[in-house]
Amino acid sequence: MSVSHEEERRIQEIRGSYVLYLPKEWCKAHGVEKGSRVLIRRVGSKLIIEPSHAPRLKTYSDIDMDNYDPISLKHLLIALYVSGAEQIKLTSKKPLSRDTKRQIMSILKLMPGFSIFDEGRNFTVLREVRRGSGLETIVRRVINNARSLFELTISSYSEQNGFTEELEDLDNEITEELEDLDNEIDAIRREAERIFNIMLSNPEIDRDPKYLQRSYVMVQVVRLIERISDHLVAIARLGSNVDNGDKVKIYLVLKDMYKYYVLLDEILRTGIQDPDRRQNGKGERLETLMPSLVNLIESKEKIHEKIYGLGLTRDISAYHITRIYDYITDIAEYLLDMVAMSSFVNYM
Repeated sequence: MSVSHEEERRIQEIRGSYVLYLPKEWCKAHGVEKGSRVLIRRVGSKLIIEPSHAPRLKTYSDIDMDNYDPISLKHLLIALYVSGAEQIKLTSKKPLSRDTKRQIMSILKLMPGFSIFDEGRNFTVLREVRRGSGLETIVRRVINNARSLFELTISSYSEQNGFTEELEDLDNEITEELEDLDNEIDAIRREAERIFNIMLSNPEIDRDPKYLQRSYVMVQVVRLIERISDHLVAIARLGSNVDNGDKVKIYLVLKDMYKYYVLLDEILRTGIQDPDRRQNGKGERLETLMPSLVNLIESKEKIHEKIYGLGLTRDISAYHITRIYDYITDIAEYLLDMVAMSSFVNYM
């Protein structure tokens, strides 16, 4: 890791223009000389200077595939992706088999924006070819996918209460759609964590702490929505093994949970649009929703009692429903943090 240096230099005035001399050792280290071009970025009261010719790929990793079994390799590549790696080279002492190449292609589906950049008989280079969306866009995507998954889970219990002859085919269709949505939400979560980790390594980040705070909240919300989706899928899978009386109870309580999620959906869409909401009226709108958030959090014990008071014959169903509500309240607490942050934006 490079060492950070800080020094104070005097500004000169030459022919009406202000001139700052760059440290000679820095110029030599980065190949900057007379006639070279540099990038100057403005972040608040700070200027950040870097060579225009600086290589784009700053984070890379070399992996010896012979040291890992297929499952371990999968988890390692995903961890590198989430950590912000921009290039990963996989090598082996022997030629890569067709099965190995298929395995790599399968793992790439879990790494949005990555593709095979180069390959040979015994190596493959994976590189980021598309930078992910901004966190605001990612939050909107995960909200939409989870809402669809919520609605699909509710409809699965609604259809099961109808006892149609086509129920088995319908179950298969719903199960496949649920898994697709769940996989998409998992991928979005990894993408959000990757963007945040890249953000933390960005030299600009300490210049804009407000955006970092909001970004942290958004990543936590994405993680919680992913956990909600996992429990929704689990409840949907239990449907075929739940007795008819419990199906009706679960259907009704899921509809109640959905109302809470829709409330969070509305607040999230308001909260992520603009960090300076107070300047365009969005701050006041966000604050009017604050009592609903507080009520949602304070009702936790009462909702728990209601869920366990349903008398479901299988405790696992009550467990999944309770966890969904708990994650919803966790999101509400993070959104309260976002409301609080909006209140001191104008004073910074």
